Amino acid sequence: MPQPEYDLDLIRVIIDLIEADRMRDRDRDHHIEKIAQHSKQIGESCHQMGDRVSSLEFVVRGLSRQVSRTIELEYMDHPFSLDGQARCNYKD
Repeated sequence: MPQPEYDLDLIRVIIDLIEADRMRDRDRDHHIEKIAQHSKQIGESCHQMGDRVSSLEFVVRGLSRQVSRTIELEYMDHPFSLDGQARCNYKD
């Protein structure tokens, strides 16, 4: 009769191994799902940052042109200056 008990013990060990394998698979799937969600959030954040950078680049280009134009106007000859001084140096 020792043979049937050995078979039952072997079956219990196999069942325990299968259950442990299923638990590892479930944990792995859970971690994979978390990583996928996290990477999706990172992708959305990167997209939003890209949009913000684009809008800031547009503003910076506008400001850069405005500053360049202001400098150009400040250093142009003043129309009422007799000696050709720049606008920024003109005094009444």
